[in-house]
Amino acid sequence: MKKIGLFLLILSINSVALVDIEKEITEPVAEMKMLDDAMNRGIQEQREHNARRPMIVEEDMNFSPTTMLTFVDKGNEYILEKSVIDIKNTEVKAKLENRMLTVTEVKKIEEVVIEDSVTVGVNSKRTQFFQSTTSETLSLPKDADETTFFSHYENGLLKVSLKKK
Repeated sequence: MKKIGLFLLILSINSVALVDIEKEITEPVAEMKMLDDAMNRGIQEQREHNARRPMIVEEDMNFSPTTMLTFVDKGNEYILEKSVIDIKNTEVKAKLENRMLTVTEVKKIEEVVIEDSVTVGVNSKRTQFFQSTTSETLSLPKDADETTFFSHYENGLLKVSLKKK
């Protein structure tokens, strides 16, 4: 009887030990699977987010249509006009220096992104700023009087005028 009791005691200790070993193996595996699933969801969300937003390179490439700046002779003065597509986000400046006119466009975009972070479990808000600058330079007509330089930008249209000498 003592042998059977001892056998049952050893058997129960071994089964408890096996249960503990199985628990020690399966719990970390389940936790790793949960973390792996969360990472995969986060990566997929980021891919979907990136697919919805155009790349900055594309944005710069489509900054504005490529129209060559030229002065138009209007009799007693020269006029230059440049239209801007995205008037809300674009700042336009005209600068005259050494008989060279430079027209600069600065496009600034601010984007607020609210993300639901799977791994952290809270919403996060971040603001992204993008800026693109283009400049075009051309020389003044020979008979233009640079002292009469006037530029005006309103509602997406830059107008530059110079009287003739």
